[in-house]
Amino acid sequence: VGWRIAPRPRFYMMYTYLAWSFLRSRMPNARDFYREHLVRNSSRAFHTEHHLVFAFCLVEQVAHWCEQITGEAMPSAAQRIGEARELFLECVENTRKDEE
Repeated sequence: VGWRIAPRPRFYMMYTYLAWSFLRSRMPNARDFYREHLVRNSSRAFHTEHHLVFAFCLVEQVAHWCEQITGEAMPSAAQRIGEARELFLECVENTRKDEE
């Protein structure tokens, strides 16, 4: 990824780690687990920031991960990338709801 956020936004380190661990998780229900974690955290203050920062961290981590995966890991990686896409779209949708 050719961009960097500076200074890093609030919650950046936490959501970078969560996005990283989501992509590497072996849990079959990882998307649901991480979605619930995001919902629990965003029920507090700064709701929009939680979703926006997690969305950016997902994009950043998927880009880094795609550079590292090998051909044999592609089938499972494709599924996880699809799940990351769904989480990203949910985060974007949640930030839109807050603006309305």
